[in-house]
Amino acid sequence: MSGTYPGVAMIRALLFIAEHPGCAKLPAARAAGSNGSIRYGYEAVNNCMRQGLIESTSTGKSGQIYSLVLTERGHLYLCGPESQGA
Repeated sequence: MSGTYPGVAMIRALLFIAEHPGCAKLPAARAAGSNGSIRYGYEAVNNCMRQGLIESTSTGKSGQIYSLVLTERGHLYLCGPESQGA
């Protein structure tokens, strides 16, 4: 993350995806946005994807993202290095 830390909405997105692996982008955006704001939720989910914390495992014909999962980097951010047995 090059010296920057995820904001509150990004952390909410990560926690939701960790609890619901394989979820679609819309529910993750609803969970991440303040007061259920989908606009800010999508921004948080997209930022997590750009920073390599989550990834899409499948996309639809028109580019909709269907299945979000934590990457190893996202898991390390949430759980810390001690979860890897280091």
